[in-house]
Amino acid sequence: MMLTKPTLKNIKHNEKLYLITDASKVAVCGILMQKSNGKFVPIEFYSKQLNPARCVIHLFAGSCMQFFLSVKHFSEHLYGREFSILTDAKPLSHNIHLDKQPDIVARWLLYLQSLSYSIEHVPGFSNPADFLTRVQEETHVNNLKIFSIPNGMNYDNIKSHQQNDKGTKEIIDKINDNNNVTCKDYYMENNSGLLMIKIKPRIKHLRNKHIENKIVIPKSLVKTCLESAHGPHFGTTKTFDVVKKNYYWKIYFLDTKNFCENCHECIKNKSKPTNTHFEMISKSHLAPGQFIAIDIVGKLPRSYDGKFFILAIIYHYSRFLEAIPLPSIISSTIIKALNQYFERFGIPKIILTDNGTNLSSNEID
Repeated sequence: MMLTKPTLKNIKHNEKLYLITDASKVAVCGILMQKSNGKFVPIEFYSKQLNPARCVIHLFAGSCMQFFLSVKHFSEHLYGREFSILTDAKPLSHNIHLDKQPDIVARWLLYLQSLSYSIEHVPGFSNPADFLTRVQEETHVNNLKIFSIPNGMNYDNIKSHQQNDKGTKEIIDKINDNNNVTCKDYYMENNSGLLMIKIKPRIKHLRNKHIENKIVIPKSLVKTCLESAHGPHFGTTKTFDVVKKNYYWKIYFLDTKNFCENCHECIKNKSKPTNTHFEMISKSHLAPGQFIAIDIVGKLPRSYDGKFFILAIIYHYSRFLEAIPLPSIISSTIIKALNQYFERFGIPKIILTDNGTNLSSNEID
């Protein structure tokens, strides 16, 4: 059914429904079907990738989980009518009726007891839901094959540049002469022969426990290293994370920052800020008293009559300000103060407020 160009059919409420399910270590699947001319035709498909906690679930619990998730997804079609659950887990029809069940399985079975269904066994090769749970992409990919190291950043080339660079060559000569006083954090790696440095964390209690060994990059290779790290055109932070993982040179954060900020491709493809234009409220056609703005001032020191806030009302036509003291700023108190204002000046056509919950609640509307 899955490989012969299935066509979804509309559900027929006077015919029996079949739910075929399957589960694997990574996903569960369910297909809601009905029979047409003696053959199963799909009505709706359902699949769900499992989180890591559910991937290690017991086999029997996984079989019950596929029932629970599939039935819950198709509940609007299955409630109040009889249907059959088709599965290739043959022992399940017996184990599901055992008295002692794991707590989570017991909860799933309790949910299923509210439905009228029967369980039927189908061979695995006849289960189309099996296809949707077994086909998966490779999750553990060797990133070294995808993101190969550029020729300029291989060990032999780095070693050659370290020998020819004045700064790194001086450090190498001191190490070879056992003069470690001025370059005690540097050392030569035995296998590759590269000049390395030990980077200690700035936090004191971690300095002796979390020492990072990094390759010292000479000045002539800085640009090549940054081009390699900035290949996906990430921002400064992510690019620097790639650089500092394996490499080191002086002021390497500032170099990374300047390189990313001056990258031609990033500048060209950077999204420009758009100015959002809002329709302005025209006041020219409004008569006096039709447009006011309100806001809350406070919390202020308590007045002699127990007021802490002020409801400020600005009359836009003449900029006249009305200040009404309030004991609180709940919507009902504000409505009462506004009604007092409307009794004296009339009801306006437009009221301008901010997005405060007490000014935009359903009571105010």
